[in-house]
Amino acid sequence: MREITYAAKQVKTDTGGMLALTYSIIVDGGEDGPESFGVKIDELNGDTHAVIPGLTVSRERIEDLMDRLTRNTVTPTGLMDVLADWL
Repeated sequence: MREITYAAKQVKTDTGGMLALTYSIIVDGGEDGPESFGVKIDELNGDTHAVIPGLTVSRERIEDLMDRLTRNTVTPTGLMDVLADWL
């Protein structure tokens, strides 16, 4: 499994604190077979993360998903709700 950092964001929370998020693509497979792609979101301040491997075999679809996640500042706790709509 490989992890490719896609984006990093710092946003201000409702309480005035800062939230640092890192969005990564998880790649499984490769050399001998097809690759599958998943996502990982790390919340650096709270040591919270969400990892969902094997969502698609399409690089284009995973990049579209990552664009949506970063644009909408999805946190680890909100990832499953977004994926339910995306799938």
